[in-house]
Parts: sequence; structure tokens; C-alpha cells
Amino acid sequence: MSDFLSPIIHAFYVESGASKSECSFEADGQYHDETLAEYAEQAHNAEALVFGCFSQLMQRVGSNFLPDQSGIRAQLSAVRRLMRVADRDLFRFYERTDPSFYSVYRWLLVQFKREVPYRSVSRLWELFWLDHVAPGELHLYVVVALLCAQREQILQLPEGEFDQILRFVNSMARRFDVAAAAHLAARLYLRVGRVHGEASAPHAALHDEPMSPATLHLLF
Repeated sequence: MSDFLSPIIHAFYVESGASKSECSFEADGQYHDETLAEYAEQAHNAEALVFGCFSQLMQRVGSNFLPDQSGIRAQLSAVRRLMRVADRDLFRFYERTDPSFYSVYRWLLVQFKREVPYRSVSRLWELFWLDHVAPGELHLYVVVALLCAQREQILQLPEGEFDQILRFVNSMARRFDVAAAAHLAARLYLRVGRVHGEASAPHAALHDEPMSPATLHLLF
């Protein structure tokens, strides 16, 4: 669970300034009594916020850690359906090489925490939590959008060799641009809508009214 907890702690304790390194010193190197009291209050408030945020996050991703892996398998299946609509050539490649999309298992399991530069994790998660675009499913669109963005390189890999696609996907770690990934996912959502069941064409996949490009621009 440290994959989920550490970015939250970083956001509230470091980025919010609730750390001693942000406090001012007296000339003799001692903290003001007021400064220490302020820090103690900030730390106490941050602890409560961290716990509350972590609890809410676990409600969203808790199914990723079910013993039977049903939660993560359902997401992998959704990625497969979405890829089928988004890019037929890439879908055919995956059907022959990684039909269950296990190569992106880690992306889904910890919500890109190990793939995105550390300071960008909380920003990406906030986009997921807003639920303005593809509520509860935006991370699936990010997965497919990132793969589609690398389609030329992926399609050059040998078909049927899972280790090759796994190595390529793992090599993408720490090279994600969060803003670009969000835009790609939003554009994909605008193009295909929400995917339910075994939709085989973009028009069949439209489920609800996508947000306008202007609204998405303000959001991202």
C-alpha cells in the first residue's frame, strides 16, 4: 500500500509546507514557540487529511487487491474492449502477443504510480478523482491512449513474443508527460465515448454525452 500512501504524504507534508524545513529559525538556530506550535498544528491537520484521502482512495482502488484478482481482471478486459474500438491494428497485434493485456497490469494495479515522475503522481490522480471525464474509467483511457501514442514502435515488435511487449511497456516508465497523457485520454474519450460490452465500432461505443473540447481545455 506504500505505492498509494507515499504520494499522499508527499503532497500534504512536503508540497503543503507542513515540514520543519519550511519553518523559520531564530538567530540562535532555535524555533519560535509560535512556529513550533504552528508546525504541530499543520502536522496534525496533515495527518488527518492523509488518512481521509487514503481511505477514499482505497474505496476506489480496493478491488485491485482482491484475492481472486477479479477487480484488476475486469479492468484489463475493459482496456481490451477499448483498444478494439480505438485502434484495430494495435488490437490485432495485442490479440496475437498479449491478448489479456498483462503488459499494462502494473499501470492499472497502482494507478501509474511507478510509471509517472514522482511529483506528477498526485496531479494525475487528481484528474482521475475529478470524475468529469469518463467517471471512474479515465485511467483506462490513459492506458489505451499511451499505447496508441506508441503504436508505430509497438507494431514493429515481433508478434507473439510477450516478453518483447512487456519490456517495451516497462521502458516507458518515468517518461510519461502527465498533461499530454490527459489530453490524449480526453481526445480518445471524445472520439469513442464510453465502452460497454463488446462494442465493435466507435458509434456502437457511445454511451453518454462527452464533454465539449472547451470544457476539457479548462479541466486539463
